[in-house]
Amino acid sequence: MPEHRTKNEVFCKNCTFFKECVVATKRKARRLTLSPGYEFLQERREIQETETFREEMKVRAQVEGTISEEVRFFGLRHEKYKGENKHRL
Repeated sequence: MPEHRTKNEVFCKNCTFFKECVVATKRKARRLTLSPGYEFLQERREIQETETFREEMKVRAQVEGTISEEVRFFGLRHEKYKGENKHRL
């Protein structure tokens, strides 16, 4: 698991969140631990800001709305007939 160790007081004092992070807890420095998927998560967040992603999500929202409507009002998840032979298309 990657870690960002900030035992160095100089590094912490230059940070913009110094007062909220270190002074509030009366510590001289702080140690932050990142999850294994941190880099992947950051990449995905950058992709979400693109116009291409937003266009794709518009289409996905429309499709999911249609499927939701069919499930709620027309029983999409329920088979009309029971048995292996009767549910073929």
